[in-house]
Parts: sequence; C-alpha cells; structure tokens
Amino acid sequence: MRRGSLSLQATGVVAWIGAQCCTMSSFAQDECSTAVAILNGVPTAFSTVSATPSPNPPSESLCEGYFLEWNNSQDVWFAYTPLTDGIATFTTCATGTYDTSIALYSGTCGALNYLACNGDSYDFAGCQFGVSEIRDFEVHAGTTYFIRIGGYNGETGSGVFTVRETEIAVWGSNTFGEWRVPTGLGSLKSIAAGGRHGLALQQNGVVACWGDNTLGQCTPPVGVNDLTIVAAGDAHSLGIRANGTVVAWGSNSHGQRTVPTGLSSVTAIAGGGYHSAAVRNNGQVVCWGSNTYGQCSPPTGLAASGIAAGEIHTVALRLDGTVACFGEDGSDQCTPPVSLASVVKVAAGGYHSAALKSDGTVVCWGFNDFGQIETPNDLAGVIDLAVGFFHTVALKNDGTPVCWGAPFQFQTVAPEGLANLSHIVAGGFFTAALWDACPNDPSKSSPGVCGCGVSDVDSDNDGTPDCTDGCPNDPLKIAAGACGCGVSDVDTDNDGTPDCTDGCPNDPLKIAAGACGCGVSDVDTDNDGTPDCTDGCPNDP
Repeated sequence: MRRGSLSLQATGVVAWIGAQCCTMSSFAQDECSTAVAILNGVPTAFSTVSATPSPNPPSESLCEGYFLEWNNSQDVWFAYTPLTDGIATFTTCATGTYDTSIALYSGTCGALNYLACNGDSYDFAGCQFGVSEIRDFEVHAGTTYFIRIGGYNGETGSGVFTVRETEIAVWGSNTFGEWRVPTGLGSLKSIAAGGRHGLALQQNGVVACWGDNTLGQCTPPVGVNDLTIVAAGDAHSLGIRANGTVVAWGSNSHGQRTVPTGLSSVTAIAGGGYHSAAVRNNGQVVCWGSNTYGQCSPPTGLAASGIAAGEIHTVALRLDGTVACFGEDGSDQCTPPVSLASVVKVAAGGYHSAALKSDGTVVCWGFNDFGQIETPNDLAGVIDLAVGFFHTVALKNDGTPVCWGAPFQFQTVAPEGLANLSHIVAGGFFTAALWDACPNDPSKSSPGVCGCGVSDVDSDNDGTPDCTDGCPNDPLKIAAGACGCGVSDVDTDNDGTPDCTDGCPNDPLKIAAGACGCGVSDVDTDNDGTPDCTDGCPNDP
C-alpha cells in the first residue's frame, strides 16, 4: 500500500458528495478503454451505481490484509499521466462516501500490469469509513497509470477520487492531517517534522507546512523567504535565515519561540517539547524555552557541530565526534554509551536518543518500552537518522527506510516498495521522508528542466536555464545568432544583414560605405570607372 496524490480532469456535470463540490466525470469510464483522464490535485466525483463489472477483477495478492474483497464489483476507471517524476497517493478520501476498493495498473488496456491495490486505508482521519488509498507510489513522467475503483464485497455508491503527487512520503498518524502534504511544492531542500505537523523547505527559501496549526505552528511569518534550514518542535517551528539569524513561530507557552536577542551566525537548530536549541559557527550552544529539567543548560565549554532536542532533554554532537546530553535523564535518555565516538548525527525523541556513526551504524539509548532503542542487528549503511516520540527511523544508502519501535499509529510501517529517499524525519507519531528523483545529485531532488547532475540556474533571468541557453549571460538572447551573445541581431534597414555586420545599417541598399558612403549610391552611369557621386560629367564616359 502506497500513498501519493491524484488529480482528475473531468467533463460533465457538477455533483455534491457530502459537503464537497467537485466535477462529475461522464459515465464513459465504465471500462479501461474509456477511462477518464485526470490531473494532479483535482478531486473528481464518480459513481459506480450504474457501472458494470470489468473483466479480470484484481486479486488480494498485492494488498493482503487491507480488505480489498473485490469479488464481482461494479467499477469505473480513471487514467493519470504525471508530468514529472514523483510519488503519488491515489485516494477516495471524502465524506458521505461508500466503502471503496481500488487497484492500480500500468501498460495498455489490452495488456495491463497490476501494480498495487487497497481496500481500507489504516487511517480514516478526515475521510469516510472504508476509504481506499494507494499511498506513496513512485510514478514517472509520461507513463499512464490506470486506476480502477470498485467496492468492498461489491458495494456501490458515489464518491470522490483524488491524486496528490509530491516529493514527500508520510506514514503513521494522520489525526491532524500529517499525511496531507501540499501539492505543487517544486524542488525541495529539506523537510522537518514536529509533534503533529510537517515542514518542507523549498529551494527558493520559502517554507510550506501541513498538519496541526492550532497554535500557529503552520503559519510562518509573512515575508520570510530566505530560509536555509528548518526544524520543528512539539507545537512550534523554527528556521535559520540566510544571514544566520533565527525565526520562530507557533506555540510560545514556555518561551520556545522567543529567540534570544542578538543570536546570530547560527548553523544548526532543533525544536523540542517546549524548548529550542541552536549551534553557532563557533560551536557555542544556545537554548531557550522551558528549562525545568535542565534541557536549556548546556555544559560549560561545550563546543558542538550538531544539535537535537527531545521532549525534555537535549543532545549535542561535539566537535570531536562524541556526544553531550543535558536535561531529564529519568529514562537514561541522557546516558549515552561511554565508548560512543565517531558520531556524525544525533537525534532525540520523547524519552530516548540515537546517534549515527561515521561507519553507517546506529546506536540508541534511553526509554525502551516499545523497542525504540533496539536497533536491528543487521542494520548498516545508514546515511540519515531520526527519532519520534516512541519510534526510531533510519535511511539506508540504497534509499530505503528502516523503522522500529512503537507501531500503534503505523509510524514504523513504511509504504511497501518505497525507495529513492534522500532524507528522513520523525514527528511525534508519524514519519516523513523526502523522495529523490536525483539520488546521485546532492543539489537536486528532482530533474527539473536540466536533468539530474545539471543545475537549473538561470544566470540572466530570461526564463531559460543556462543548460539550454546559448547565451546564458545575455537576457535578450538564447542563441548566439549572427552577431553573437551580448550583441543584438537587429537589422534596422531590413536588408537581410544584421547591424553588427552591416557597414551601412540604415541604408537598405548597401552593407558597406563604398566610394560614395552610406546613403549614396555607388552607381557609375557612364561606366568610366568614376562613380556619379564624384564624376562631374556622370553621363560622359
């Protein structure tokens, strides 16, 4: 079962499903051959009441345990052709809808490839009971995917179908909309996860947010468009600006978003339960917010390169690759193994902590009631690490996630087949990961215009990136033309010779001054070798 996003391009009448208004597709979609095309992010209504069963019903083999129970269900068909590579969620989430089942295919109608299915999603938050979702399924630009919608045990009714394509995969709790990543984010730098909300930092320095916004944690300050790093706490969010200062928004119940005056040159940042922490470029650790358990009292002389904030404790990565911890230690979350060294990243959760070592292994310590510090024995090749309230997640160098700890919100159940990930984060009871269409290009997560490994920079801001601009520093030209970059190809006198090579740019009859100069003909009427312009007897040879 995987998640993404589905949009529909439909024709026909307008229909109301519960309180939702959307486009109703024409009933041509009764078979694969008449599937209705849809677009990303556009909800479309459908009805299977008068549909007929299509042949070859999908089996439970690809979604066993998720109550597909297709049997001889009446069904309708949609077709989705993504414009870009990404991960997509195909969902029937709505209100007032029947118990659906869906199947996903590629290929052609005469030779379909069965890819995925779902009967019931494991989280109904904001949706009808029995909502079907194929989540975080990797899709590729130009490939047509066919979606077949039926009903549990042949049930029929009306519903709403949506595809949401994004670069962020999410699994676990959806109580506050943690799954509902905005579409159309474009290329992303990084992501962050808080207690019940997520953040995505776009390449243009603007942050997008989704999930719980009860305390303003998803309402960044207006005009902030120069962020380089983002972080999230339980109910607040933070960002480092291009000038090295910090901006914060959301809950301020314990002063966790009241950034200390004069704080600058910040290189790393973290949000905890009710406190925040930052590292400056000189290694100094600065904390603010709740200090009830000493989580804002770093050891004297601490010099760090990285920082992580748990519910009521803080973990710092020292410059020498060892770990320092301060705050509550009732569950040993601040008692790392004595021999721990060669650490490259630290993470902190509810009451446990973790470290990623330079050899790609992971070490965990602290609260373990749910197995959250029991690192899998064969885990190796880890490149990223994150910790939630009661779970731990790691990203391997093959782009696949590994999760352990509390499973009761499915935060440790990654979508089947999910790969090509470049970054992973953990919220309170959910996990999110950044999908990477360019896994070998550290500067890009999607091909963009120029493709992986090539920057999409547009040096002259003419709308054409340098990779396809023959004159990358000339805003008026994208090809050298006759005159070369930086010089206009204009032909003022329309004589077919551009001004740059025309000796007489305002004389349509001449491209060189000749004997008589521009604007005067060089004609020699009597053919005596002297042009009329200097011949006192132009008609006497």
